[in-house]
Parts: sequence; C-alpha cells; structure tokens
Amino acid sequence: MADHTYYPRDVTRFMLDVAIDIMTGAIARGEPIELRGFGRFSVRQVAAKTGYGFGNTPEPYVKIPARRVVRFKAHDHVLTALATGEAPEVRSIEPLGRGR
Repeated sequence: MADHTYYPRDVTRFMLDVAIDIMTGAIARGEPIELRGFGRFSVRQVAAKTGYGFGNTPEPYVKIPARRVVRFKAHDHVLTALATGEAPEVRSIEPLGRGR
C-alpha cells in the first residue's frame, strides 16, 4: 500500500492492522463484512456430525462438535480476474494540493 500512496510504510501498516482488527472483531460477533469489489465474509453455524477417526483413535468414528465457520463469497471482479488470469491495474493516490 505504501508504494501506491504518499503515506509512509509504518502509517500504512498501522492503517491496515486497524482495519483487520475491526473486521476480526465484527466476524467474532457474527456480523457479515462486505469489501466492495472484493467479496463478502459471513459467519455460519455448522452442525455437529460424526466423522471417521484416522490414526490412533480407539474407535472408528469420532464426534465432531458444532462450530462457527467463516464463509467467503468472492465478488464478480475477483472471479473474472481469476478466470482470465489478468489482474486489475493497481490505482495510486495522487497528492492533494495545498489548501484542500
């Protein structure tokens, strides 16, 4: 990010860390997050189920408890870039003139 803005690396790293902390908190509370043009993160509940026990388990089947999982649905722009292999051009921020 610092290469495409006029902010120093430590400032852009701090801004990104704060954004990730905010999104992590929202996901932990079960709130969906939408990043416009990128995709949507949501939380869903997965029911308990029985699975096959591999390795050193004494019984062939094990109980897998219910849990919450994060789901991601990519935006059409991301899916198109993935299908074509063409990444979009990275935009840069131009410096603002004095007096703005």
